[in-house]
Amino acid sequence: METGNRPRVTQNICLVCFLKKQRNTYTVIGKQDAEPGSRYSTYLYLDRRGMVHSSTTAHDDDPEESIEETLRYYGFPVPDSYTESGLHIKFYGGQWYIRGDVKTQSVVVIEFIRNIDDYRHIPFLSTKQGDVVFLDKRRGTTRRLYQTAKKQYEATTSKYNRWESGIYTLVSKLASAEYDLNKKGDGQ
Repeated sequence: METGNRPRVTQNICLVCFLKKQRNTYTVIGKQDAEPGSRYSTYLYLDRRGMVHSSTTAHDDDPEESIEETLRYYGFPVPDSYTESGLHIKFYGGQWYIRGDVKTQSVVVIEFIRNIDDYRHIPFLSTKQGDVVFLDKRRGTTRRLYQTAKKQYEATTSKYNRWESGIYTLVSKLASAEYDLNKKGDGQ
């Protein structure tokens, strides 16, 4: 919906007024059309850190940061579910974390943290304009990356200051460097 010739980006605020209110915090990057049967639209913004936020014409709330939209904006695929030991796990919004730099790296670790029923971290390697694969710490090619990153991380941090997220950030750097080197070797 529009107010005059200005698009309405929240329930009662036009785009120009909204950007003034936000003091140039955001750059508008697009509009998602309303779902069939809905009269509300969603507007997408990029903040200074490169994260995507959204506002909807359904209410006047400040834009909400979206990890999934950020990943998609930079071309990283995001899985919608995962099957482990016969258990199908459906992913939902708001529980994703990025380990790495989506603006500069070709590969990042994305981590889904499940808080319902059982507390579980489910990490993936996501390749820009490519595939997303489960980051298996125990088997396969991702194990090698994880073990290398873990050794480097442990060598540079005290045992009281170690976090899995730090290892995943290193995995993302190693995987990205490896991917870039292979792509360069392929002449791309």
